[in-house]
Order: sequence, then C-alpha cells, then structure tokens
Amino acid sequence: MFCAHCGKKMEDDAAKCPHCGKENKAAQAKQAAAPQQAAEKQPDQPAAASQAKGQDAPQGAAPVKPAAGGKTAFQKFMGNKLLVGGAIAALVVIIAIIVVVVLMMQPKKFNLEEYVELNYDGYDGYATAYVSIDESKLYEDILAAKGKKAEDLESLWSLSGLSSAAKEYMLLEEAVDSIDVEITSEREHLSNGDTITASITYDNEIAGQSKIQFTGETVTLTVEGLQPVTEIDPFDGLKVTFTGVAPNGKVEYAYEGGNAEVKNYRFTADKKDGLRNGDVVTISINADDENTLKAGYAFTQKEAQFTVSDLDEYVAAYADLTEDFLTKVKAEAEDTIYAYTASTYNSGFALSDLTYSGYILNAVKDGSGYVSSYNNLYLTTAARYPIRRASSAPLRCTSRCALTTF
Repeated sequence: MFCAHCGKKMEDDAAKCPHCGKENKAAQAKQAAAPQQAAEKQPDQPAAASQAKGQDAPQGAAPVKPAAGGKTAFQKFMGNKLLVGGAIAALVVIIAIIVVVVLMMQPKKFNLEEYVELNYDGYDGYATAYVSIDESKLYEDILAAKGKKAEDLESLWSLSGLSSAAKEYMLLEEAVDSIDVEITSEREHLSNGDTITASITYDNEIAGQSKIQFTGETVTLTVEGLQPVTEIDPFDGLKVTFTGVAPNGKVEYAYEGGNAEVKNYRFTADKKDGLRNGDVVTISINADDENTLKAGYAFTQKEAQFTVSDLDEYVAAYADLTEDFLTKVKAEAEDTIYAYTASTYNSGFALSDLTYSGYILNAVKDGSGYVSSYNNLYLTTAARYPIRRASSAPLRCTSRCALTTF
C-alpha cells in the first residue's frame, strides 16, 4: 500500500509510514476490527465462552473485547429472545381481544328462576299464593350487563321514538313482557313450610333482538313468614230451640256469645217450620273467608247441623195410643153419650147395653197443605133404647154415637 501522507510505498499492516512517520489509520482500523471478526467466526473459543458465562479467561489467554459499537454473540442471542417473547406476548393479546369480542357478541343469559317472587294473601293455614317476576331487578341486571344503569330506563323512555336508544328500550320491554310465570301446584289454604311449584315461559326469539337469552323452566319455593290467624267457632254461643207440635214444629235460634266478630254476621236456617222429631236443620253463618281473613281471624266452621227433638207429636197411627189412654177415652165417651141422650131426649128414653164397637183415626200423612187439625179419633159404640109405639111390646134398635176431635 502507499502512504496517504507522502505517497511512498509501505507495508499494509505498518502502524506508521517509515518515510514520513505519519500514522497508518487504515492499518489501525483493520487491527481493531480483527478480534471482533475472529469472535464472530469462532464463538465456541474458550475465552469467548468464559466471558459469555461471566467466568475469567484461562490464564495466559488474551481477553476478547468487542469492537467499538459491536455486540457479542450472547448479546445478540438475548436480543433475539426478547424479540420472540414480544411477538408471543403480542399474539396472546390479539387472541385475548378476539375472545373478548366473541364473548361480547354472545347473548347475555339470565336464569329467570332467580327472579320469581312468591307473594301471599291471608294468614298461616289459610293463605293463597301468587307468583310474579321481579321485573325491576331483571331490568337492572340486564342493563348492568350492557354497561348501563337502571336510571337509563327513564332517559331512554323520555326519548320516545326519536332515537335508536328508545328502540332498544322498546325491544327490551317486549322481551320482559313475554315472560309468564304460573303456579302449577296447590295455591290455596297454605301454611308455613308448604312448597309452591311454578312454571316459567318466555320468548327467546324476542329476547334475542336485545342480545339477551332467558333460561329456566320451573321453580320450587317454600312458604314462610305467614302470620297466624285467630280461629273462632261461631256456633259456640248459638242457642237453638225447637217449639210446637210435630209435624208442625218450629226452630228458633239466637247468638248469645260474646264474640264481637260473630255479631257482625247473620245466621240462617234451611228449614224453619213443618218440623218433626228426627228432622235435621242446617244453620249457616253468612261469612266470607276473604273478609274474615283480612281482619286476621277465621271461622272454623260456617254451618252446623241440628237434629229436631223433644217436640210433642200428633198421633199418626192407632197403635201409637197407649192402653191407659184408650181406657180413659172410652170411659169419657160413655159419659158423653149418656149425658147427651139425657139432655136431648125425654125422660122416657133410656139407653141400655152401651158397648164399644171400634174406631176411626184420620191423620195428616205428609204435613203439607192447610189443615185445621192434624188428627181426628172417632170411637163408635152400640146401645139399645126403647121406642114407644101403639103396641105394648117394646122394640129394640141399635144406635151408633161418635166422640170426635181430641
């Protein structure tokens, strides 16, 4: 090569020109780059490996130094590793964003079994159940899932039909209105601890327009929190009496108890007269469960039956008459006949051989229609009495008399 200063020929690797003494910068630069090139060509040399691991180079070995502005193989390896790690991290972020977007596009699901409310009318043992959907809570949860607040309902509604926000509300309201819940088990005369089963129906096609989906089919709820009622027997204190003569007996009744609630109602009987012993009269109180339960009490019974007894009775058959009674009646009949003939006929008329012949008993069979009396007993007797004629021989005839109406 030639010196850049004096132009004379010199060795390529000479540090200075032997002619002018100036430094050979080209040779210096080449010498400085030589160690770096050697390290790049031979990365597995002990000195380089020891330095890469942070260990001391073997004794007598010259340390390898990177050229100015250069990097060791380890530094390049670490740089490449960071680049790959960054790429992986970026890929993970992209995948996460895709998952979030996909999830956001899926309809929000709401299990309606969690929104069924059980309400009651009445008291423990007499309650009636009703079920409904807690729409306020459902609206609140739907809006929260959409990143909105319950207060947004009012603002959406105030927009009327002037914006897409109002349309969103309309669709949401239509979806909620499609929900129906109905009790499928016994719903009346409930007590604490009873269970209620209700079915839920809805229209997910409508709900899908609001990007929501309803789930749930049936729900079982336990009755609790019912207040006890005061039970009252309205017939405790009702005085019932039967008067008259069967089959035309009558019933009379009056409440003589001290319960103020019972006094608010009226008693009625299904049959008041034309009664016989053994008949059954039903007396009821005109109370309605809805009214009594609202006042916190319940009648244990609203009607009761009473059997007619202790009525005097008209005789309906001759066999029902006692021997003592018949003996007394026959004696009274004879006295009546003798008294009648004595007062009606002259003193020359006299009865003889008065004897009992038989009876006739008329009685009402069914107690219906108008009658002046309910039975009539007729006793017949036979007697002989003389009739004076032109002939001196007496004529004997038979006459019958009757004793009636007793």
